[in-house]
Amino acid sequence: MMRKCHLNTCPFGVATQDPELRKLFRGKAEFIIEFLRYVAQEFREYMAMLGFRTVEEMVGRVDMLRYIPNGEKKKAAGLRLDAILAADHLKQDVPLHFEKVGDRPGLSRFDQVIEKDLKKFWGKAEKTSISLDVNNRDRTIGATLSGKVVSTFGPEGLDDDTLTFNLSGAVGQSFGAFLAKGVTLNLTGEANDYLGKGMSGGKIIVVPPADSKIPAEKNIITR
Repeated sequence: MMRKCHLNTCPFGVATQDPELRKLFRGKAEFIIEFLRYVAQEFREYMAMLGFRTVEEMVGRVDMLRYIPNGEKKKAAGLRLDAILAADHLKQDVPLHFEKVGDRPGLSRFDQVIEKDLKKFWGKAEKTSISLDVNNRDRTIGATLSGKVVSTFGPEGLDDDTLTFNLSGAVGQSFGAFLAKGVTLNLTGEANDYLGKGMSGGKIIVVPPADSKIPAEKNIITR
């Protein structure tokens, strides 16, 4: 997966209209069309065997699923799917689709820090350091922070290390995405993917905990 099909630069010559790249695909467009038709046909055959005419009829029908336990494999031995395969709702007059529309999420914990602890900082950018614990629900920390920096001080950002966050734990995706100049994120722990996506001059430092027994140079702590 190249994750760039939308850029018209598919290196396999499939998801592109570029004639030079299309030469890389040895097949024909008709082959892909035919393949998808076969997939659709097989899917309809399975639906027919289950007694469904449309995909809509299949929604919520967990009573048609069958769990075959495999006690020989250690990882599967403790697997319990009772709650997932519960079909009590089918006996009631309730919708089978998820209909609740949730409210927009409020400020994240880091947004709250920006709103509260950095009130004076936005008026006068003096060197500031903040320490926090993190977990994998803390995502895209750099984006909100950098947006505020750029809107307040301009696209050039700040002097290096003007605003420093010292963090501990396992942080979520896109940790330092779009990080503006002058912002430093020191993380003791590990991070998820897209660590520094679209960085714009900031700094990200990720190190394992001091008491970690893993050789840092032989283990992946971020990706």
